[in-house]
Amino acid sequence: MKLSHMTCRYALHKYQKQQFQFADQRKFNGTTRVNKITAEVKSFLLSHQVLKDWSGLTLAQRCQQLRLDREVSIKPCSLRAFYKKNKVGYYVANYQYQQAISRPQWKVQEFAVALAKLIKE
Repeated sequence: MKLSHMTCRYALHKYQKQQFQFADQRKFNGTTRVNKITAEVKSFLLSHQVLKDWSGLTLAQRCQQLRLDREVSIKPCSLRAFYKKNKVGYYVANYQYQQAISRPQWKVQEFAVALAKLIKE
């Protein structure tokens, strides 16, 4: 791990000041961190129907809708991090889904025949 000289020096000085004991100095101002995305909200956000219905909405609009539906207030960056953590490609899903629906069946069959010919050769 590469740390700068000043970071190491500051950490050593703090360690010496505390009589060579590590003390966690993070301050939360007496508040505890609460995860607003509970298991119920998580299952709601990851359901196929909601993802399909919300496919045309921006992250800000999705947060607004979540606030109206479930009374959960989160920011768009938190929703983006949640989607990234759960591997949801919200911005590509609608395009791929629409592309699959709009493709005619005869084109798919024509492509399969051409691919089979290439493999056979």
